[in-house]
Amino acid sequence: MNDFTLLLPAEALHDIFSYIDQSTCIQCVCVCLNWYQRIPAYTRDIWKEITVSPDSWSTSNDCLIQCLGPHLQKVSVHSMDATNVLRAFKYKHCEIKSLEIITDAKPKDHDGLLSAISQFQDTLTELTIVDYSTSLSWVQLLRLHNLTHLTRVGGALVSHDPEHDPITAIQPMTSLIYLELDGIFDFDTELVPILRCCPNIMSLVVSMDYQMTSEGIEPSSCFDMIFDQCPNLHYIAWNTVVAVAEVTEIINRWKQLRRIDDIVKGVVRQFIYWGRSFDFEQVFPMVKRSAHELECLRIGSSECNWNGGSESLADMHFSRLNTLMMSGMEMTEDEWVRLLTRCEKLERLSVMLAADEVSLDALIAAIHGSMKQLKRFRLVDYEYFTQMDHSQVCRKFGLFSQNTALESLDLGICCAGNVLDDLCEIPSLKELKLKQSSVHRTCVHVDDLLAFSDKLKDTNIHTLALRDFTNITDDVLERFGQVEQLEHLSIAGSASITQTGVNQFFSNYGKELDTSDCRILNQTTRE
Repeated sequence: MNDFTLLLPAEALHDIFSYIDQSTCIQCVCVCLNWYQRIPAYTRDIWKEITVSPDSWSTSNDCLIQCLGPHLQKVSVHSMDATNVLRAFKYKHCEIKSLEIITDAKPKDHDGLLSAISQFQDTLTELTIVDYSTSLSWVQLLRLHNLTHLTRVGGALVSHDPEHDPITAIQPMTSLIYLELDGIFDFDTELVPILRCCPNIMSLVVSMDYQMTSEGIEPSSCFDMIFDQCPNLHYIAWNTVVAVAEVTEIINRWKQLRRIDDIVKGVVRQFIYWGRSFDFEQVFPMVKRSAHELECLRIGSSECNWNGGSESLADMHFSRLNTLMMSGMEMTEDEWVRLLTRCEKLERLSVMLAADEVSLDALIAAIHGSMKQLKRFRLVDYEYFTQMDHSQVCRKFGLFSQNTALESLDLGICCAGNVLDDLCEIPSLKELKLKQSSVHRTCVHVDDLLAFSDKLKDTNIHTLALRDFTNITDDVLERFGQVEQLEHLSIAGSASITQTGVNQFFSNYGKELDTSDCRILNQTTRE
């Protein structure tokens, strides 16, 4: 049989091999000596990035290594010691620009790992190390002079022997613009020296459970100390959980930033903070002076009694704010209304109410009256999920029928009465998520859900997620399947559907149905 790689022109071979994945490419390279030597030249485009794990990597896997070269630019190493992997990449003259190491395996040689990373210092611009078992030297990390993005999760922040590894001895790392840290550390002796080496960072992410002030520092001065070291800093996530989806979405946008116009020292444009109630006074001065520059503000507390400084927050005018997320803020109804009516340019709003004296109707009226550009809205009534005698029902969603921008609603409120009908009157709505309280699951009856499914047919909603609607039955599921434009349906928590009903849904409608978190079924069902 003739070898087609010897007969076809290079352009045709490039086109043919562009359709295969990395696993298939390795199989092809292993076919014969000729393919081992020739095919890597035609498959460089599919080897620009690679994820290495114990299942996919072996130091004896010559066929995989044969495919590598200067075209490999993005590498992720999972659950294994990266030292030997990186040495193999260097042997193949790879020019790695982005490197991610995620492992809980303790390297045999910490210095060896750092040395292996340093081999790529001329090309490496983005480095992520997630490893809770290792104490890596920040001195060596900060000597990677071309880094623009550095993420260090887990492990110690600095050497345990600062006399022999002084972080103050290195030159400023002027190329770094994004820095992400995780772990409990000392503000004065560890964080500030690191920031002193990174004077040009624009984004700082500190994910931890950490009391901001250290002994001898006034609460309001901590951020001032940070700005003294990093005058270009305009994007801060502090004491937050990065894994939260909405936080990840925001921070990923920060990673795309390369420059900032109109720098104002001490002022932030986007700020994320999650902490304890009594810590708010420590971040409030910065929020106050940044009010007219803020584009995104996400603050909250799991204690749901955060009232420190709320009166002043309600009186601020956020003229540029397009994203506001607040959780656990115990403000009065008047304060909520004043705050929301001062955020005219909001496109995304997320609110978890912590006080039962706040009227949902008053909030919806304020939002409708001031936020004509609102596209995404999340509202959770905390008291509804914690009190058996809670009875507040919002009757003002009908106001949004005049809104032509609102595309996504995520509601954790009582959906009894006319709430479901009102939601179907919002013309621009495409995504709807509803969560019922575990202590009020039966307030929406089967007849209500059947009527709701019929009304959905006249809407533009293509994604619907329902949690803890106990009265969702097979009949209701069947009706949802008949909604032509509905493409994605999720049923989670408690429900009254059966496996037979789910099977019929798949058989009859060919839509995406997710019941993976449905406790009644007690099994995973996906299309």
